[in-house]
This record gives sequence, structure tokens and C-alpha cells, in this order.
Amino acid sequence: MNVTIKTGPVEHIQTGTIIVPLFKNVVNKTDAFTKIDDLFQGALSTAVHEDEEFHVNSKSFTTLSLGKVHAKRIILASLGDPEKVTLDALRKFAGKCVKGLSQYMEKDFMMLSPCYALKDISVEDAYAAFTEGAVLSSYLYDEYKTQTKAKNKKPQQLFFYLDANENHAIVQKAVERATLVCTHANIVKDLANGPSNVVTPAYLVETARKYSKKFGLRLTVLNDNDMRKQGMNCLLAVSQGSSQKPALIALEYRGAKGKAPIALVGKGVTFDSGGINLKPTGSIENMKEDMTGAAVVLNTICAAAALQLPLNLVCIVPTVENMPSGTAVKPGDVVKASNGKTVEIMNTDAEGRLILSDALVYACKYKPEAIIDVATLTGAAFVALGKSVTPVLGNDSAIISQLIAAGTAVHERCWELPLFEDFSDSIKGDVADIKNLGGAKGEAGTIAGAVFLKEFVGDTKWAHLDIGGTSWTDSENDYLQKGSTGVGVRLLVKYLENVAASDGKKE
Repeated sequence: MNVTIKTGPVEHIQTGTIIVPLFKNVVNKTDAFTKIDDLFQGALSTAVHEDEEFHVNSKSFTTLSLGKVHAKRIILASLGDPEKVTLDALRKFAGKCVKGLSQYMEKDFMMLSPCYALKDISVEDAYAAFTEGAVLSSYLYDEYKTQTKAKNKKPQQLFFYLDANENHAIVQKAVERATLVCTHANIVKDLANGPSNVVTPAYLVETARKYSKKFGLRLTVLNDNDMRKQGMNCLLAVSQGSSQKPALIALEYRGAKGKAPIALVGKGVTFDSGGINLKPTGSIENMKEDMTGAAVVLNTICAAAALQLPLNLVCIVPTVENMPSGTAVKPGDVVKASNGKTVEIMNTDAEGRLILSDALVYACKYKPEAIIDVATLTGAAFVALGKSVTPVLGNDSAIISQLIAAGTAVHERCWELPLFEDFSDSIKGDVADIKNLGGAKGEAGTIAGAVFLKEFVGDTKWAHLDIGGTSWTDSENDYLQKGSTGVGVRLLVKYLENVAASDGKKE
């Protein structure tokens, strides 16, 4: 979706629909709405005033323009009590508008300013939130739909009409930033929703190659022979049952001199059958999205580069396909990771932590300021916190707090789970140093996965985001669709912006 600002006489602007945000107990006296209402001889404000339930139930009122303006229709929509409006309420409002307008099959619509009544929300934050909700809601994965009626009918252009006292330059910057970040979140959805016979490890490599050229990033790709030389036997073990060749992708962004990079590591299992521990029906169908962590970190580094953030980043993606075959790794097999630790593979469906182990060791070679990994690691994350909150664990309380704050700001909420020392007992191996499974009854499964990963970061500051519950949804909400949620990009970009701003204050 494109989002821009419109200027000029409001009645002369060509658009499909004009949306007018209204609030309980606040009269809309903006110049734009006053002009339109005057053209209707006050009928619009009268219609809302006479409906006692309009603001109680956040209703909307639609009328044809009757040629009084150059839009086809006008929609008056309630945001309710301005004292209770949050940034996420604005995202949801915009999302509802986009979805609702799909019935008219309009290419564009225009929204009048909502800022005349907002409390404790800045003008730029308000427009950014509206933009986020609209761009995220405008998405539909229709790549393989052959019938026109199944194609995306949502508007793909949003115009904002600012009030006279609102700073165009500041709003434009906020809108452009929000559009960019949410567009990359939508690209994550494309990758995760894409069928696994298309989105293979080789496809992710080619995607990274395109990103490197577009955003000026340094690209390194390790093939299976390269990984064998570096002792990445955990990663290779997961891949050995598939005909698809594994790869390890590294993208580097350099936006500052003399600073250690932040390393972003993303799990890239393009299809997870479970291997010999085959997943059952009901769990296997959506395992094409097990590379969401990879898609998130790839798009985060691209967004950071496009925003020219003053920091250095390295993005590491181990990518494989986990399949059962005569060559597949078996429960009970022992392999040596690239840091020398031996791993007893107790369950081939706990493969994400295996490929991440070698990727984390590789990330440490960059001597990063911090490592953040993103992975659809455990179903236990969904059991623990559901579909709307991501567990975060790690060895550095400051990074964890910063991630939680960033997630709260963009409504991709995180919650810390503990990594007490005694949790490490659950992964002690019987015939090797460690095993890739925790307690026998699956207790504290998300923590067990993180405890395993901790073995491969050494003394480096590290945090782990387990998006196993939040990366996918089987139902829609106001600005998300069924399928991939694209969770993680907005959170990480906000985190990186905050880090860059904090570093700037120190200098």
C-alpha cells in the first residue's frame, strides 16, 4: 500500500471514499470536515448527533457524496471515547477501514485528521499508527489464486488530509517510516505463506542475494562443504534427510564506524516434517512457515538499511529442510557442534535449536555487541503465552527489557521467561555433553529450548525470541489476516532505532 498526504480544497480531491474519524463528546471542528458538512447543510453532523448508539458501539455511517465532493462516498466512523484511544486502537480502526472498503473495490481512500481530539498521542505517532494498521491490513496472499474474484480487492492507496496546524514534513516522515517497516512485515508474510516447494533453502539464498544488491549489503553464503569444514555438524545433521541442500546466509549492514555489530539470527527451516519423529496431521500442514525467523531477520536488516540507522548489523540465517528418509538423522545419534560440544539428538523434531546452535557460534565470530535470535522454536511458546505474546529469554536483562519496551510500543508484546541455572540440568546428555530435548514430560519446553541455545553464545550478550505461538494465526483480527502474521520486524526495527538513539546520546 502507498500512503501519502493530500493538499488543496478537500471537496476537489479525487478519491473513492472519504473517512471522517469522530469521537464521543468532541465536536469535529477541523476545516476539512466543517467544509464537507456545510456542503451537506449540516446533515452529516446531524445524522451522528441523532444516533445515540453511534459512539457507544463505535458505529459508522455511510452516504453517497451526491456530487458535493469528488469522492464517491463519505463514511463517518466513531473512535469512541478519546480518553480511551490507544495507538493500537488507531491501527485497528485503519485496518477495519481497509477491510470494509474492499466491498467497493476502490483503489484508494482518504482519511481526515483524527488528531483534533486525541489525548497523550502525538500527531506523528497517530498517523504512523494509522499507516501501520492500513498497510498491514491491505495484505492478502493471492499469489496462486487463479479466479479474479479471489484476488485482493482492498484499496492499495491511502491519502491523509491533515488539519491546518499539523506539520506536513513531520507527518510525512512518520508515514514513510511506518509504510517501509510494515511493507517489510508484509514481505515476511509472503515468504512464510509461500509453499515449501517454492520457498526452499535455495530460494532464501536467492532472496538474500536480491536484498544484498538492492540495499547494498555484504553477502556471504556457506554451502554444505563450507559448513563441513567449519564443523557445523548440527546444522548438517538436520539437512541430511532432504534432497534440498542446506545453506548458511550472512548479510552485513554497516551504518556506523568503529562499532561492534548487533547480530540477528533467524531460524530458516523451509519445511519441518519433524524428520524421523514425524509430525502428526494437525501439526504438519503449516510447517512451511518454520522459516519465519529467517524471513524476519532478513527483512529487519533491509529495513534498517533503508532507514540508514547509524549502527552495524549482521544477519545470520541457517536454512534447511527437515525431512524423513533413509539418510535422515535418527533419535539417539550424536553429533559435534562447531564449538566442540557433543549433542545427543533425542528428537529429530527439535531441529530448530540444532541449526541455530551452529549459527550462533558463527555469529559470535563477528564479536557482536549482542545477539538476538528469532525462531519458531517451540509449540510450548503457544501453550505458555498464546498467540499474541512472544516469550523472550536471554542472559542480559538490559536487552530483554529493551525488547519488551519495543514490543509494547508497536503492540508486538513480549514477556520474559526465566533461565535459572538449574534449568540446564534438563538438557544434560547421557552419552554426550548435552541433548536437544528437555524434561521427559515436556515441561518448560520453551525454556529448555532457550537453555540449549545458551550453550552456544559463550559470554556474548544474547536474547531469544520464540515466535512459535505468534508467527501464525488461523483467524483474522482487525489488521492481520489468516496465515503468517509477520511478527518481529516492527519489534526489532523499533528496538534497533532505540539502540541507535541511545548510542547517539552517549556520543
